[in-house]
Amino acid sequence: MNISKLLIALLALPCALSASTLVDDQFNDNAIDTSIWSTSTPGTYSVLTESGGYLTTTGRGTIVTTASITGTYSINLSFSLLDADEIFTVSLRSNGSTAGSYYELYGVHVLFSSSTISIVNYDNSGANTIATVNYTLTSGSYYSFTIVDTEDKISVLLNGTTIVYADTIVDMGNYVGFYSRENASSSATSIDYITITSVPEPSSYALVSGLGVLGFLALRRRRA
Repeated sequence: MNISKLLIALLALPCALSASTLVDDQFNDNAIDTSIWSTSTPGTYSVLTESGGYLTTTGRGTIVTTASITGTYSINLSFSLLDADEIFTVSLRSNGSTAGSYYELYGVHVLFSSSTISIVNYDNSGANTIATVNYTLTSGSYYSFTIVDTEDKISVLLNGTTIVYADTIVDMGNYVGFYSRENASSSATSIDYITITSVPEPSSYALVSGLGVLGFLALRRRRA
């Protein structure tokens, strides 16, 4: 056994397991980046515009990641509800297809309104709210949230504090979508940025630790 090569490989493993950025859009291009997003404006009032460092979605204007997002990941985003009646939706584990005349994406939804944050399963059986919390979002103000999907649990955090969470194994696909409330020309959300980052599983770190111990013991035996 070449102990030196083993130790070099072990030292490289943490780098390979570190979090990696899957999506990063600051919306500074004045045009939607179609290498990152597929877009849809299915309703009468649906509009998507990117200008001045912001993406604005109106009346169910929808963006969906072009990349498949799998495993454990976190979404960091900053947005502002531009109307008191707006409901901004982040659709996780989506297949990118919509249901019915309201153009809801299939998946697990995190809904942000002016008074509540909710987590809703939206699958072939329809919508099922599995968690909700009263939380005030003032229209016109920007908020930075983190959403974490661990494949069996969805958590919504603000400044590192969990606001609402729910256990769910509903899985309709591997894409993430964002859109505003349907059928209203005044219902809109302004998005400052969206970053999606993979999060290595805890078991991966445990594996690295175990291999490190084995490498250390092998080195000690070689020097004995």
